[in-house]
Amino acid sequence: MAGLLIAVSMACLYFLLASAVDIANDISAKILSGAIPLDIGKISAAVSAELAGTNSQQLTMTTWVLVVCWLVGIVDSYRIAKKT
Repeated sequence: MAGLLIAVSMACLYFLLASAVDIANDISAKILSGAIPLDIGKISAAVSAELAGTNSQQLTMTTWVLVVCWLVGIVDSYRIAKKT
């Protein structure tokens, strides 16, 4: 059970981190090219727009799967602790 939880959690974390790095690279490239001015409000709006893009449903689902794995891991550890 623990191996499965670890594998699923690692896959979710990889997807979330890869998405975050892709968004950061896109935003930084736009800043360097001058498409986005060096203003925190404009950068924040650009990040929000990127997050609302095509991957938003996948990011939300991946986050929920990670949370469920975390909660199942907690419950499983308490179950194992009670047995011993």
